[in-house]
Amino acid sequence: HPGQALKLNQKFRFAGRDWYVPAAYLTAKGLVLDILMRADKAALEDFCKKWEHLEDEDVPNDVFEQAERENPLAFEFSPQIELNGQTLPFSQGHGLSYHPLFQNAAACEPALDEYGESDFDTSIERAIIDHYGLNPEDGWAIHRYSFPWKTKRRPKNISSLALTLTPQPVRVPGAEFEVQKPGDIFAFSHNGIPYTLRIWSCRRCRKTLFPTRVSIFRIDLPQ
Repeated sequence: HPGQALKLNQKFRFAGRDWYVPAAYLTAKGLVLDILMRADKAALEDFCKKWEHLEDEDVPNDVFEQAERENPLAFEFSPQIELNGQTLPFSQGHGLSYHPLFQNAAACEPALDEYGESDFDTSIERAIIDHYGLNPEDGWAIHRYSFPWKTKRRPKNISSLALTLTPQPVRVPGAEFEVQKPGDIFAFSHNGIPYTLRIWSCRRCRKTLFPTRVSIFRIDLPQ
């Protein structure tokens, strides 16, 4: 059973992006919330043009990671719900993407599986776009989260509902450097701000910083 729909129709800006929370659904076991993030079609077109050769075999790993970070449909966050003054525990979340260009957001080429279906703009995504009356010319990252009730039964009344979104940390590639002994320094800059790393102690004569890969293109289909 889909549960009782609670229309919210909340639009806001967060982390430089446009968000829309159309509705929550009250079920016997908990609250289900849909959170959508909009991506401008022009931004998606620019992304595709810039990274059209992303799937070439000779693309360095750090270049691929940069493309992942620049994907307009990708943004990692954690949601928190406060209902009637109490925080509901987070249970699970699922997500998918609607891409207006009918193409893969990573390589900007048709992405068909063995059944001839695309990862983007499938019947499910399009049905959600139509259901909520969203602009099909924009891209949409669609997230659905579940929050079990803290009580055995569903609350009879809802007096307040608050949503908090917390961005998840983003790993960025760091420069490689070598140190020979304690006291050596390594100078670098980030966003135009200079920093100096001073080595106080080390167990090996060579230290290498390398990025940890975080994949943000593959997302699960809602159940």
